[in-house]
Amino acid sequence: MAPYSLVGNLRSHFFLVFLVEILTQTRLMPHLRSMVNYFALFFALYYMAGMLYLSHGEKTWQRPFERIGKFGALFLVLTQVSFRARIWLDGSDSMIDESSQIGWLAISLIVLFVALLVLFLQKLKQVPAEVLIILAPIIFLIYTLLQSHHEISALAPMLFINVSLLLGASWMIVCGAKEGRLGLINQGMILIALTVWIHFMDAKFDLVAKGVAFIVTGILFLVINAFVRRKLRANA
Repeated sequence: MAPYSLVGNLRSHFFLVFLVEILTQTRLMPHLRSMVNYFALFFALYYMAGMLYLSHGEKTWQRPFERIGKFGALFLVLTQVSFRARIWLDGSDSMIDESSQIGWLAISLIVLFVALLVLFLQKLKQVPAEVLIILAPIIFLIYTLLQSHHEISALAPMLFINVSLLLGASWMIVCGAKEGRLGLINQGMILIALTVWIHFMDAKFDLVAKGVAFIVTGILFLVINAFVRRKLRANA
């Protein structure tokens, strides 16, 4: 076996161990808010590790860690943008009931996150286009802390997570336009469109109105996509 393949397999097994440990520990946690923090950290680690060390091509199957981290973090954020999501995270006043739940796993993940973040920023030397994914653990930490303080308005954490997503998606669009990356622009627009759809589905409109909104948003997306594609070709 080639040295590169051996190192790649060792790295893969190393991160899979963390996945198993997370699933084992979070299975016993009484509150979903503890789990989302772990998984946000896990997905950010996967993304940065994939971008730095565990990718060897541009195809999806050649970048599994980056893809898992990216789509996992984005899916996690999207599950919380609905104003009904606060019901899912309702629990006790404390984010984690017992100090024993903060063990070697949490400490290891935090240390790894900081180390990979420093290496990632040193490599890019600029604000990453997908900063939303990288900052997902910090976003969810603040989000769950706001959730756990009942003296704070229930709307505060929901507004925070929505603003974070919209800012992150907007930054993807800006970076995609600067770098001429249509895929990144589409990714940002899809996130914004999904956020709009989620809130529209939450609203008390009839099914016809929701269907019309879905179609109109889709048409707008296609029109903007065609315009951006033409603009990028003209500048090429």
